[in-house]
Amino acid sequence: MTNWPAPTTPEVARLVRLIGAEAAFRLLEARGGVALFIPRDAARSQLVDIVGEDAVRKLASTMGGLEYRVPLAREWRIIVHRVLHKRSYREIALTVGCTESAVWRTLNRAGMTNSAQLDLFDDVGVAGATPALSARAV
Repeated sequence: MTNWPAPTTPEVARLVRLIGAEAAFRLLEARGGVALFIPRDAARSQLVDIVGEDAVRKLASTMGGLEYRVPLAREWRIIVHRVLHKRSYREIALTVGCTESAVWRTLNRAGMTNSAQLDLFDDVGVAGATPALSARAV
């Protein structure tokens, strides 16, 4: 059994509780950001190919006949790609549709980066460092 990272928003948490983390991740990857009509009859749904019949049945039992706006869930998708799939920042950015720096910021907020690296412009504690240039001096 895969140890999935915790959902990053209440909306993603509800989806994960309803259909499971794996099916939720597949749905977010395939249809994140768009509105879907959830059929009352799971067998007639094209979603079966994405999330499986069991997950569609669960969606149909709670949202059948309604439109569901699938969240983008970029933060959770970034974390899942890093933790479970061991993808690079570049691969994650291309897959999720964001910049590499957005991937780093998301992972940093989640405590998943090496923050021991000094900031390029931080002169605190550096022997012989000169004060930062003012905006006027540049």
